[in-house]
Amino acid sequence: MDKGTFLYGLRERLAGLPQDDIEERLVFYGEMIDHRMSEGMSEEAAIASLGSMEEISSYVMSEIPLNKFVMRRVGNKSGMSGGKLALLLLTFPVWLPLLIVAVALVFSVYIVLWALIFSFYTVVLAFAVVSVMSVPAAVLLMLVGKPAGGVFLLGAGMMMAGVTMIVFAICRKLSRGLIGATRHFAIWIKSLFVKKGGDDHAYEH
Repeated sequence: MDKGTFLYGLRERLAGLPQDDIEERLVFYGEMIDHRMSEGMSEEAAIASLGSMEEISSYVMSEIPLNKFVMRRVGNKSGMSGGKLALLLLTFPVWLPLLIVAVALVFSVYIVLWALIFSFYTVVLAFAVVSVMSVPAAVLLMLVGKPAGGVFLLGAGMMMAGVTMIVFAICRKLSRGLIGATRHFAIWIKSLFVKKGGDDHAYEH
């Protein structure tokens, strides 16, 4: 794939986004290809190093603020007929409370999930402190003539250290998963405001 084909395909992927953002990204990735080619990379290798068009288009979508999509769609008066606008205003008392409840519910679930992950990290910190402090405590017991107790405490501390690493790995994976889910959810929300080819449909990524 050459540079022209890549940029054309990327433009197709980004169709429906604000035109200034499309042009800005095309210039950016075009210059990035040129820069990498100037460093000795082949044209195909330079393009491949950028990632797939799906990854790039998804990343571009995540970068653009949601309010820009909303303002652009609301400002596009040609996209809403007088009948649709009247219906929207008439049903305002119905859909607004439902929208508020939906947003509050999503936000509450998001906060609860992060609170759980934060509590797990707190447990990890507590386990880490206990495992570290068990070493001097075990040495102290051995010095005062209680080797059995010292060995037991040292073993318990090592076991706690192992549990700490396992729980930390789980928390890290959960955090990354939640961040990724949040990003995809934000992209989906933005896709609702994307208009392609005269018809409204979701942005494919």
